[in-house]
Amino acid sequence: MYCCNCGKKIDDNDKFCEYCGSPVCWDEPAAVIPGDGEHVSASEASDFSESGAVPVSAPAASAGDTSEPAGTVPEGTDSVTGDTIPNLEKKIMKNMEDELILEMPEAAGTGQFYAGTYGAGQRAASGHGEQAPYGQGSQTPPPYGQSGQAPHPYGQAHPPYGGGEQDPKEGKNPAKNKKKKVLIITLSCAAAALIIALAVFAFVISSPVNKLKKAIGDRDWTTVEALYEKSFLGDEKKEAKADEILQKEVESLKSEFTSGAMDYSTVKRHLKAIDEFWDDECVDKALEDIRELKDSRDAFESAEQCMQREEYDAAIRLYGEVVKSDSNYEKAQENLETAKAKYREKSLSDAAAYEEIKDYDSAIKTVEEALKLLPGDGELTSRLEALEAAKVSYAVQETLDEAQRYASQKSYFEAMAAIQEGLYENPDDEKLTAALKDYSEKYKADVLEKAQTALGTDENYEAAILVLDSAIRTLNGEYADVEQVFREKREEYVQAQLEKSERENAQAAIVGVWHATLVSVDGYEMGIDEFLEYAGMSGMSMILNCQASGALHVELLGEIGDGTWEKIGQDGSQYNLIVDGDPQPVTINTSGKLQMDLDGVVLIFEKERAA
Repeated sequence: MYCCNCGKKIDDNDKFCEYCGSPVCWDEPAAVIPGDGEHVSASEASDFSESGAVPVSAPAASAGDTSEPAGTVPEGTDSVTGDTIPNLEKKIMKNMEDELILEMPEAAGTGQFYAGTYGAGQRAASGHGEQAPYGQGSQTPPPYGQSGQAPHPYGQAHPPYGGGEQDPKEGKNPAKNKKKKVLIITLSCAAAALIIALAVFAFVISSPVNKLKKAIGDRDWTTVEALYEKSFLGDEKKEAKADEILQKEVESLKSEFTSGAMDYSTVKRHLKAIDEFWDDECVDKALEDIRELKDSRDAFESAEQCMQREEYDAAIRLYGEVVKSDSNYEKAQENLETAKAKYREKSLSDAAAYEEIKDYDSAIKTVEEALKLLPGDGELTSRLEALEAAKVSYAVQETLDEAQRYASQKSYFEAMAAIQEGLYENPDDEKLTAALKDYSEKYKADVLEKAQTALGTDENYEAAILVLDSAIRTLNGEYADVEQVFREKREEYVQAQLEKSERENAQAAIVGVWHATLVSVDGYEMGIDEFLEYAGMSGMSMILNCQASGALHVELLGEIGDGTWEKIGQDGSQYNLIVDGDPQPVTINTSGKLQMDLDGVVLIFEKERAA
């Protein structure tokens, strides 16, 4: 068998030429040099190949046909680009290295690299002891028909196409043979293009970029990390390419979570795995975004449950946490308005119930809490103002009633204290101010009356002063006007007490029982007993009894009489003893003795001491 294209001898079991890859022919084909249509031998074809022409299978031109033979192309030249196939392979390889960032894979078991896929690989030695001249290392395959072809098994060149006896079929139907050869050439080119495409595809899928894409597609982050560190890290251009791919994957993961195609724990696990080896802020941003979206979704679900339990305040807060990127946002906004209306209605109802039992503090607190969630709500604001006014009015009346209960028991100070406490909370209330003034006057009058009662008819100023002192201490400076009155009255009583004390002291000097002890005549003194004996009146007594009431009882030398005594002078030492209307002056000397002068005879009395 022979090659339909290059005319090489082919083993019986081969279906394609091991040199050019064309299908085999059973008979030795003719070789046609493009452009002249003449049949030449194989050796002649070899000469043409050195000049750059490629022997191809083509039918001979029929007589009178002046057109170019079909399927004729220059040797090793692509029919579209005009590049030689080896050069085209090199361009493809170079482009793939630049664009796909890959290394040339080694030929299996050879340690050499393919230069392309066309004529790919280094073939093993053929059965004829030949080594494949094309695809070995970086060698360029020789043109068809040039040196390097295996020697003919019979020691001579393969007969050229058209040499020897001509194929009877070819002579009988040249047009058919021409079409057949065109088809063979077309199939050969298609096979070569397919091989190149497969080689490109093999290179593409084996590139680091595509390996990275495949590992990312599989979400095999261990492999992705290894590829990133081995094939990309440290190379600015490669890193930029990997960063672009990873950024797209991060956005893809976010999109899957947003659409509901992936749950939170899974997308978080993937992002965390990427973050372990790729330090880029877009990962942190993505983690933050999905966490925010998850919290938003959780808030929406919780809000829906709160609405079912009529916990409208909690629902309002939770609906407010739903973010715009959440697909539930529009529904959350609608439900939020419903929750607000329900919460407003419930708060007003609860406040009214508290007001009914006069618990204004709870009613006000309820409305204030509602305003925290619904700030500026007109209905709630108006209701709060009304409740605060009602609370003040109720508190004032309660204070007035309490003070009146104290006043009815004449506990005016307690009434004043109750009013004063009410004024601390409502300092400008006119009713409380007027009530305080009224109870202050009543308290003042009451204390002064008690002080006067304590004074009594015997001028007990000490008792009256005690009443005033107690009142002043009770006031404790809180009621200055009342306290001032009490202090003035107390001072008045103190002065009266001093005058009384002086009077009482003066009276105390003469009050008592006096006994005569000495008699002085012309400066000569003698004892009363001696005097009475000398006068012949032994046994007689001389006694004066001055009572505190001003009464006087006298026993003098047997004469008994009653009368009164009175103070004369300012120093408390001179008195008159009045008996039967006749006053008898007496003096209490500095020694506390009473002296009575009776026409030159001075009687000296000493006061009887209590036992």
